[in-house]
Amino acid sequence: EILKKNMEHCLVLDLTGCTLDQVLYYSGEGSLIYVRTGEEQAGIITGYNSGSVWVYDPGKDIQRQMGREEAQKEFEKSGSVYYTYLRIS
Repeated sequence: EILKKNMEHCLVLDLTGCTLDQVLYYSGEGSLIYVRTGEEQAGIITGYNSGSVWVYDPGKDIQRQMGREEAQKEFEKSGSVYYTYLRIS
């Protein structure tokens, strides 16, 4: 709801339950991705390549690089909760 109210010209997408590979499609299209990383923790997927995913941790104000397998396992343990957006005209 917060995203929908603050992103007037965007379509907010709930990607919960998707695989990391499916979610990274949106990163490739230029969108940031919210991801749950723990019980009360979240991060923002900011980019990726064939072997790594970059996740910004706002609580610690750091960007960390994770192997894709490591990231997939961590995100699955946290419920595979993802949100992203697409810009609309």
